[in-house]
Amino acid sequence: MKQAVVKIENLTKVIKDKTIIDQCSFELYPGEIVGFLGPNGAGKTTTIRMLVGLMKPTSGDIVIQNHHIERELEMALRHVGAIVENPELYKHLTGYQNLELFWRMSDDIPLERIDEVVKMVRLEGKIHEKVKTYSLGMRQRLGLAQALLHKPSVLILDELNNGLDPAGIKELRSHLQELADQHDLAILVSSHLLSEMELLCDQIVIIQNGKIIGTKQISSHEEEETEGTTRKVRFKLSSAAEEVRDLLSHTYPDYAVEFDQNGFVITLPVVEIPKLNKRLVQNDIDVFEIQIVEESLEDQFLQMTGGRTVE
Repeated sequence: MKQAVVKIENLTKVIKDKTIIDQCSFELYPGEIVGFLGPNGAGKTTTIRMLVGLMKPTSGDIVIQNHHIERELEMALRHVGAIVENPELYKHLTGYQNLELFWRMSDDIPLERIDEVVKMVRLEGKIHEKVKTYSLGMRQRLGLAQALLHKPSVLILDELNNGLDPAGIKELRSHLQELADQHDLAILVSSHLLSEMELLCDQIVIIQNGKIIGTKQISSHEEEETEGTTRKVRFKLSSAAEEVRDLLSHTYPDYAVEFDQNGFVITLPVVEIPKLNKRLVQNDIDVFEIQIVEESLEDQFLQMTGGRTVE
């Protein structure tokens, strides 16, 4: 069983008698991408600032690879790579020269590590060109290479997608998923792009008013279905006839049903789906389509936060 790379326990931050972060707890594991979402002013940036040592917690604990950040700040941060919004780069230098400068400021990193991280972010063909000629996506990838240079266990990325076009976002997503899968990195991503988080992340942590109000496993990585698994299903019929209502009220009196002009939506165990279809057909009711109804991450997020939007 994998051990958590980062443990955040009862993290609290009070500024001028105002509680900004209120006893937040969650963990990051190797190979996992976690999305950090919340409405405006929820506390995402404050939490990230404490994670990277830029702000001191009022109480609670942050443990990174068994090092407590307050007592062993330097040792803890050796395991962290971070980019907040846009990476800081010298545009008049080449990509390689930027990485070389960072390498010179770091201890115990072999020079060949530069070539390794360049390959990891697929910048081999452009690394000796000046950064001012790079696209925003290429600069983000160079920033990733810089953050990876000291072989961190966790990457913390705050609004990394800002300003990228759809192609750049897709490319960045591919790089992050590859880093998590192939290099066993734990990655925490703060973003306002809900649809992108749904495609990128394994898990979502939702924060509101400084409190963690829920976590959500992403359906693209969902668990195996069992007999007890419940699904919301749409049955498309020729019409939502009265006989259908009667059949459902007698056969499935305990299940929630919503009717519309094209049929109905019912929430029931997966093992009952083929049984219900069979009953409908046996009663001469034409079934044109059966579809699992999946709520989007945006729908779930808005339900959990009472309709408040993200930053």
